[in-house]
This record gives sequence, C-alpha cells and structure tokens, in this order.
Amino acid sequence: MKINLDRYLNQELNILAELILQNGDWKRIDEMAFERKFGDRNIILVIFPELLRYGYVSRPGRNGDKVVSEDQAVVWLACRIELEGEQKNNWHYPILEELKN
Repeated sequence: MKINLDRYLNQELNILAELILQNGDWKRIDEMAFERKFGDRNIILVIFPELLRYGYVSRPGRNGDKVVSEDQAVVWLACRIELEGEQKNNWHYPILEELKN
C-alpha cells in the first residue's frame, strides 16, 4: 500500500517550527533549520521526518529460522542539534539542559 504522508508531515513540522520560533531566541536560517546563540557559541537545530521500520519475531520457523510476524513503519519527527567544539570539558551539558527545558 502506498500512502503519501507529505502533507501531514509538513503540517506537523510547521507546528514544531512555530513553537521553536515563539521562544524568541531562535532565528530561522532555512525552511526547517534554526540557529541560536548560547554564550559565544552558535547552535543549529534541524527538524526533519524520518521513517523507522522494524519487525518483531513471534515464533521459530520450520528450519529453526526466526519468522517475523509483523512489519511496522513509524514516522518520527526528529530534531538534530549540531554542537561544534571540544567535548572533553563538558561545556555542552548546560546547553543540552536548556534545550531540553
């Protein structure tokens, strides 16, 4: 079965983008890419849809092979954060904490 989810995904992405922009600290640098300054560092946030596909095993087959009884495809809205710089001194922990909040 073929289902085009593009319209629905774009609606969800646009809602998420508006929530990010309502914060006031983020600047849109591309359609779904945003930038914010944390101290002396620029942080880039990119949101995009991804398709997660997986199956699960319900029973062994005749030859001892595993039989996958169900196949699932789930759409996720992912956010990727780019943090550039030295990671050894843990400067990124407060930034990640603030982004989480």
